[in-house]
Amino acid sequence: MNDNDKFKVGDVVVLNSEGPHMTVVTHIAPSGACGVSWFSQDGSHNIHEFPEQCLRLVFRHGDN
Repeated sequence: MNDNDKFKVGDVVVLNSEGPHMTVVTHIAPSGACGVSWFSQDGSHNIHEFPEQCLRLVFRHGDN
């Protein structure tokens, strides 16, 4: 797997330091920054961009 394939839109990721599960939704920049979306415990919707080095894969989109 090359660096561009580390995450794909639709994958579920989490910060290396834990936290809520987030979905890669908007983009994966050439630099590896991933646009992710998640819902907080209070129900608010959040969108943010994190460097791929801060994330780890929980579930690959399309896997059974």
